[in-house]
Amino acid sequence: MAAVFADEDTVQRLLADLPTGLAVAGCNGPTETVISGPLPALDDAIARCGRQGLTVQRLEVSHAFHSELMRPMLDAFGAALARVTFHPARLPIISNVTGEIDSGGAMAQRDYWLRQIVSP
Repeated sequence: MAAVFADEDTVQRLLADLPTGLAVAGCNGPTETVISGPLPALDDAIARCGRQGLTVQRLEVSHAFHSELMRPMLDAFGAALARVTFHPARLPIISNVTGEIDSGGAMAQRDYWLRQIVSP
């Protein structure tokens, strides 16, 4: 994973010109977009960012979170979540999937946590 200090549209255009497997993993703000994917493709993206004058920071993480590369672990994660009793939040929480305050209790659902594994 890597943080690209550019807006999402700029990063999406960059990814369109690179090998497949890379995806936007998160938009941390108007000028910081996180990308995720296989390491060789990520290395290509980081090099391309440098050539285009974009600042990029590789993230020291163990996996390509919030990407399709996480899909193989969903069954095991779902089984673990089946043992969890969820409750609606008592304080406002902003969803990392929607970017909105979770006022409807979506985050108290097993499917929310499965979805956020592979979603930006």
